[in-house]
Amino acid sequence: MRAEDSQAAGGSAGDPSGREPGPQPGPQPDREQGTHRGLVRRLLDGARAWRNGLRKVPTADLVYRVVVGVIGVAIVLLGLFLVPLPGPGWLIVFAGLAVLATEFEPADRLYRFVRHQVTSWTHWLARQSLSVRIAAGLLGLVLVVLVLYLSLLVVGVPGWIPGALVAWMPGLDG
Repeated sequence: MRAEDSQAAGGSAGDPSGREPGPQPGPQPDREQGTHRGLVRRLLDGARAWRNGLRKVPTADLVYRVVVGVIGVAIVLLGLFLVPLPGPGWLIVFAGLAVLATEFEPADRLYRFVRHQVTSWTHWLARQSLSVRIAAGLLGLVLVVLVLYLSLLVVGVPGWIPGALVAWMPGLDG
């Protein structure tokens, strides 16, 4: 059978049997979006259904809320502990707040407020000239160094910091 006859019979040019090609292997995109959002949507719907099932059992609901509260507070405290240090301290605080916001309305309001303020600040800063952005970055760096220095004044200098580094910082004993 020629390729044209095969196509006329419902097959493809590469398939002389006249059958339609089967589904292609691998993940298939969501038909609506043209992406893999359908899988994410199904997973989120399943998680919501599971959580709604827990809400129907008062003891399970209480245990779940306590566990979420303990985990969220632990993440926030870890982030607050890391704030004076260089790194993602505030990001960790916001992540803990997001965990708490999944179950507690006041945490959700605070999370939305903080997210709005950070977004507004970021957009405002992006509209500024390069010199203003550099000044804001340097101010942030000075604040981090100041908080670190004050922390070392209050807590003391750890033994692992070299004495030569401590010598040029007034008020710190190595």
